[in-house]
Formats: sequence, C-alpha cells, structure tokens
Amino acid sequence: MISQCSQNAFSEGPLLGVSQRKRKAFRAWQVFAEKNGNPTGRWASMPLYKYRREISGIWGFGRWSADMIAIFHLGRLDVWPESDAGIKRVCKIVFGTGGSLGIQDYIKGCETAAALCLWEIINRNLIGDYLKKLGTLNGLNGCEKEL
Repeated sequence: MISQCSQNAFSEGPLLGVSQRKRKAFRAWQVFAEKNGNPTGRWASMPLYKYRREISGIWGFGRWSADMIAIFHLGRLDVWPESDAGIKRVCKIVFGTGGSLGIQDYIKGCETAAALCLWEIINRNLIGDYLKKLGTLNGLNGCEKEL
C-alpha cells in the first residue's frame, strides 16, 4: 500500500483512503530511504534529539510522527511524546499539568512505558472512573465535564 501511495503521491483526492498529503509524506520517506538506505538501525541507537531532527527533516514528518515511529517501530524506551493530545489530556488529570516540565521528574528513565500506560488509561476509558473517585475523595462534583 505504501509503495502504491507513494507512486501516486501527486494525484488528486484520496487513494485507498489515504490523503494526498499523506501520500506525499510516504513518497518523501521512500526517497529518503533510497538515498540513505534503511535508517532504522541507525535511528534506534542515535541520541533522541538527533533522531527527531533527522526524521523531522523528511517532508510530512514532524515531532509526533517521529515519536510514534520511535516507540512503535524502533522500540525505543526513551521517548516522551509530549506533543500527543491524549498524553496532554491525561497528564492534566493525573499530574495536574499538560506541560512536560514537572512530569519529567516522575517518568525519567521510563518515558515510553509511562506514555503507554497513559494511553491505556484512554483506551480503557478509565479517566471518568478516576475523576469520579477523585471527586468522591476531594468533595469535587462534575469535574469530569471539563474534560
């Protein structure tokens, strides 16, 4: 599918349910890989900031894409996907902040595992239960409406 999408990167409209922008990104990835070889071995072991900078240089790939590839394809354990909307939402509830500043103290050394756990809170729809318990303990009512 990726090769078919990259071959038709500039045709109008969706193809196989993939937007033209995504097809252009697939094409840019293909061109990068043809020019540089398969980068995954190198990316898995290079410092995270260098990896993010390199992959973000490929058209259509940004910080979020870099982090998802690092976690789910490269198996890196040092990735904190702070630009992910779900992570921000759960961190606001669990840690009281959507920013990553104070959170880094709690997750240092297990960033990817922490992210996977927070995503699982979303996947299992545990936020509502957490807020209900928190509300009962703290006398808060209706705070789940904010989220």
